[in-house]
Amino acid sequence: MTHLLREGPSSPTTLARNERVTSQAVAAHLANLEARDLVSRSRDPRDGRKVVVTISSPGRSALRAREGVVVDSLTRALQELTRSERKALSDAAPLLALLADRL
Repeated sequence: MTHLLREGPSSPTTLARNERVTSQAVAAHLANLEARDLVSRSRDPRDGRKVVVTISSPGRSALRAREGVVVDSLTRALQELTRSERKALSDAAPLLALLADRL
């Protein structure tokens, strides 16, 4: 859902490629998300043979709530680090960002 929030509507094929999973895995996951009203699927207006997936308003809310929990957990974990550990992590941040971009 994060991809849909950041990038906008997408095809299931694109979602599978971005997540590095099979189309079948994405289809099963989308069915679950759609049943929970977190995403919607519709026909591509430019090519009626294709499907477009869009995050719903409840999906946006659920994603923001989850991100808030993650941020709170990360904040608590960082506060438990020593000053030198936080400095080492800060120094490593550019390399970690580079690594994340390559994944």
